[in-house]
Amino acid sequence: MNDSPVYVILDLESTDIVELSAVTLETDKSGLPRLFDAYLKPSKDLTSEATSVNGLVLQRDSGRLRRRNEELFTETPEVVLRDFLAWLIQLKQPGRTFGAVLPPLQPRHWGIHGSTLAIARHPTLANLRKKTLFDVCRAMDIHVQQDELHSGIYDSVLLRVLVEKLLKEAGSPSFLETAL
Repeated sequence: MNDSPVYVILDLESTDIVELSAVTLETDKSGLPRLFDAYLKPSKDLTSEATSVNGLVLQRDSGRLRRRNEELFTETPEVVLRDFLAWLIQLKQPGRTFGAVLPPLQPRHWGIHGSTLAIARHPTLANLRKKTLFDVCRAMDIHVQQDELHSGIYDSVLLRVLVEKLLKEAGSPSFLETAL
């Protein structure tokens, strides 16, 4: 059994929960992180404010989701959540039951957890007036393509780069472990 933690960086586009994206901090045998990205079929119209932020548009006539004129493949929330749980399970213990995943998920409900607070208190970031992902990345000298912001997978990868940079500075993942 693998008892070492598996850190997963998760981004949830929360306007009617339309995108679920995650990337592992650790890499696989090929040296690449593992990715999960899925779009959910919206159950209601997206607001114009949400569309201006994430670029997602729901076509009323067909019910299809689009980003920058590209049609996106969507699934029902049940299918996406089942696939996400399967993805989490195979990260920790390939072939094991989802009981191995539930304990770390149960204490965390939606909201900010300790690791996020630890990152926000980092000396470089502590004096930032705003702590948007763009502002934090700019303060840490991480290049950001502004037109890609608010894509779940892009935001997840940016967060991974940020955590990697903080880990190099800290020398250990202790600021992540405070939330476990």
